[in-house]
Amino acid sequence: IEFSSAVEAVRFSQSLHQKVASRNEGVGREAKIEYRIGINVGDVMTSGDDLLGDGVNVAARLEAMAPTGGTILSRTVRDQVRDRLELNLADLGEVTVKNIARPLRAFQIMRDGEKPIRPPKAKTRRWPQLVAAAAIISILVGGGMYWHKQTTAFAPVDPANMAYALPERPSIAVLPFKTIGADKSQEWIGDGLTESIISTLSLSPNMVVIARGTSLTYKKRDVEIRDVATELGVRFVLSGSVQSVGENLRVTAELSDAIEGQQLWSLREDGGTEDLFAIQDRISQKLFAELQVSLTFGENARKLTTLAGDFDAWSRHIEGLAEFRKFSPSGHSAAMAIFRALVDQYPNRPLPNLMMGWLHWQKAILGFSEDPAGDMAKARRFSVRTLEISQIGEAYILEATLNLYAKNYEAAIEGVDKALKLAPGSADVHASGGYAKSHSGEPAAGLALMLRSLRLEPAYQQWVPTEITRTYMKLGKFSQAAEMARADLKAGGNYFFAKQNAHSALAAIAVFEGRMNDAELEVSQLLKINPQFTTTNLILGPLRVYKDQEFVQKFAGALELAGLPK
Repeated sequence: IEFSSAVEAVRFSQSLHQKVASRNEGVGREAKIEYRIGINVGDVMTSGDDLLGDGVNVAARLEAMAPTGGTILSRTVRDQVRDRLELNLADLGEVTVKNIARPLRAFQIMRDGEKPIRPPKAKTRRWPQLVAAAAIISILVGGGMYWHKQTTAFAPVDPANMAYALPERPSIAVLPFKTIGADKSQEWIGDGLTESIISTLSLSPNMVVIARGTSLTYKKRDVEIRDVATELGVRFVLSGSVQSVGENLRVTAELSDAIEGQQLWSLREDGGTEDLFAIQDRISQKLFAELQVSLTFGENARKLTTLAGDFDAWSRHIEGLAEFRKFSPSGHSAAMAIFRALVDQYPNRPLPNLMMGWLHWQKAILGFSEDPAGDMAKARRFSVRTLEISQIGEAYILEATLNLYAKNYEAAIEGVDKALKLAPGSADVHASGGYAKSHSGEPAAGLALMLRSLRLEPAYQQWVPTEITRTYMKLGKFSQAAEMARADLKAGGNYFFAKQNAHSALAAIAVFEGRMNDAELEVSQLLKINPQFTTTNLILGPLRVYKDQEFVQKFAGALELAGLPK
């Protein structure tokens, strides 16, 4: 907000805080709203409704530093108001903030009983980056591990301001490891390391680990630790980087506690690409020790990530997985090429076999298989082969899904339970396991798992809301179903079936509630998206595997009443 004077801005900030505090009295925690405020004096430019310029940037950095419900002033503001307003100010000294070249002199308006914040300090580099290649190589060849306790501070995050409720168990987000240097062809190392650590941490039943899809949304963003913690509702954030010189690597990792507002430790590992799995294991073990949690089946268990082959194979696995999750013919073809080559290269590794099983299942259900029954049989063979090689949770989820499609519902439920024991922190296991349970006759249990998957993967796969919506409908919870469907429509995305499924759900709900005009409007929107869609498509398509066929007929009948052709 722009003001004509610094005095006016400070008066407004104090008035706002007072009125918000009065409004929050007697209000539950989930309904409270509190603000941080930063105030600066400087030139601004206008662009439409936006204010731009260095003056705005400084105010934004001061705001990010401020405590919840508090205000931070720049020195220029302090100089203009100190003789005109009665304020109790704490001098925070010179502070260094992101993307501002010069240090800032900051002052905190102190409230009764409040202590001055610990302002952020400039980070020091562990070693010079702009040095001769020969010097870098001589350092890297030494190898070994380095870590030490850090006191780097930033403004603590108030759990009340988090987008999601902070779990009681240790919660962590692993940011994508950044690739340092001009060679962008080496980015696969950082991506592979990120996925590898997330997969290992997810083996612990005592942690909440944000899944890979959400973590990767931060890859191109320049974010603060406190912002990540606030957006994802986690206490701990792991960040890091990978620097390569020839065949040598330097991996750094830093663990920060957002609630305490400080970096706990940093770790440095030197080695080559052949050492990456070992480096990942050491970083993970340090995290387990710091957070005082353990793996599901023992500290010496082989990690899921090592089951792909070597680290290069693991990076190709990640690339293929991203293509598979597009749920499109082009994504399927790209993923099939990757995993067929990996199976040929590593026939006795479980992950390539597992993904070949999922690909044959995907080909059958997406409708472009010339022999759907044959592809389902191939998926089953790859599932059996995977479990012969290794008992991993993701393989039991594939088996459960195939049993659902074979209408062997008891076996599907058993497979989900086995998978959850082996991979209790996996968002994929919760999402697919919830889908299998919901449609095998346990909708309440399935719903709980799918909702849990949204917490583990806030940037969830786009098919999940559809199945949550339909499960709410099965349970007669139409308001929750409609809310989820509308949110799915608003989210958009590139999943072809998302809007079609949302409109069909909203149309059926409107019929159940006697709102026929609304139902007909939803069907008209549905037919604009897919003019060939009929109730038969629904009954013989995704709903054919549901155990509760009475619900399927009720769903289809409602759509017919709303005007959808049979």
